Amino acid sequence: MGHKFDVESRFSILDVIGRGAYGVVCAGRDELTGQPIAVKRISGIFEHTTFTKRTLREIRLMRLLQHENLLGIKSILHPVSR
Repeated sequence: MGHKFDVESRFSILDVIGRGAYGVVCAGRDELTGQPIAVKRISGIFEHTTFTKRTLREIRLMRLLQHENLLGIKSILHPVSR
């Protein structure tokens, strides 16, 4: 879909799952544990304060909520450049 995913070497990207208003989600795998993962790339996060606040809210909720139907946050990767 024209997006570049820079992930740690322990993660591999397998397939694009979907695209939303704020980013692209891909299926992947943690090569150390063999567990399936989802990688979300959020583009333009610092273009507007509203995008930044929504992303921060999502991260906070993902860290707090624990349910079998929700994925947890394993790692947060910083952007390569601003």
